Amino acid sequence: MGGANEAVCSKPAPASVIDRIPDPTGQQTTKEAKIRYHENTQLGEVHFHDDENNIKCAVDSSMFWQAYHAWRTSGKNELKLSGHDGNKGYSKVNFLLYTDDIGELQVNMSVEKAAIGKTLIDLDKLAQFGKI
Repeated sequence: MGGANEAVCSKPAPASVIDRIPDPTGQQTTKEAKIRYHENTQLGEVHFHDDENNIKCAVDSSMFWQAYHAWRTSGKNELKLSGHDGNKGYSKVNFLLYTDDIGELQVNMSVEKAAIGKTLIDLDKLAQFGKI
């Protein structure tokens, strides 16, 4: 279905723990969202799919590898990346580390649609982004 190194991230913690885990948007979550991810080597992108909600976030491979390695070595709990949704729109993928009941480090992932602000729209016009 996907490209190289495909895998699925789901929360292995029991529901009682999931109820206490804030998702990266700051909202409480009880849903066990499964995020499918893989590398598309032909496009040079890493894709994150929330198949249940039909949302995709495609991130440039080199940007993902650099940000991921910096995040994992920094000791910070959260990483947020933006990309495109494959339909000429924008999306974002969020990673949040947490420790489960048995003391293992886990990650909560979410993929969401993203809107762009006026400044980015103005910069896109200046750079003729999408017209070249």
